[in-house]
Formats: sequence, C-alpha cells, structure tokens
Amino acid sequence: MSVWRAVSKKCSYYNRPTPRSTEGTEVSGVRLGSQLVKLGHLSEEQLVDFLGKQYRLPAVILKNLSPDPEIVKLIPINVVQKYHAIPFDRNGATLKVAMTDPANIFAVDDLKFLTGYSIEVYVTRRIRSNGP
Repeated sequence: MSVWRAVSKKCSYYNRPTPRSTEGTEVSGVRLGSQLVKLGHLSEEQLVDFLGKQYRLPAVILKNLSPDPEIVKLIPINVVQKYHAIPFDRNGATLKVAMTDPANIFAVDDLKFLTGYSIEVYVTRRIRSNGP
C-alpha cells in the first residue's frame, strides 16, 4: 500500500478531507511522505514506521541517535550523498546503515564492498549530508 493510499484511507476513516499534498509534490519534487510530514498530516515517527512496514525492515529516526563518529566515517560523504545512506552502529562484522531507499541493492552491494562489512539495512526518512 502506498503512503498516499494509507493516508487517504486514514482520512476517510476519520471522515476528514484527504490532504491535497500531491499538488506540491509534482511541482517541488519533494517526496510525498516528506510533504505529508511538512503539512502536519503525519508525524516523522508515523512515516518512518509506515516505511519500515512497507519494506519489511527495521526503521530508525536518525535525529534520535548519537552514532560514534568513527562509525559514521566508514562511508565517505560523497557515498552518503549518492545513496542517501549513513552508518549509525556496528555489531561485530555487521554495519547498521540507515537508507531512504533500502530497495537499492546496488547501493547495498557497493556499501558492502566499500566498507568490508555485512550491511544491515534500516529504513529512514531522510539523510542530511552533514550527518544525522
């Protein structure tokens, strides 16, 4: 189920008008979920939880974390920006990486090759280029 359908279903259930956020999405290029958070129709936590369920992956909100700077440095900033992926924890030979597009298997393979770690993917809403 898409974010739009889920929100539309929720709005019709509570007998509220459906948000008109798709208009801004087409013009501005902003992702629908981000637009819904910006307009106050969803909280960031609700969106990230929904995305986690959609991808069947654990979800993480990066602003709630304080990752070790040494872990963050494992992936160069240009790769973080390219794949919208940032490492936030490590457990032995496994690196936990938050991604906005966890379905990008090429990115996951590149991260595995680049870091030498197994990659455990978490879904997140957005990645800021200056860190979490």
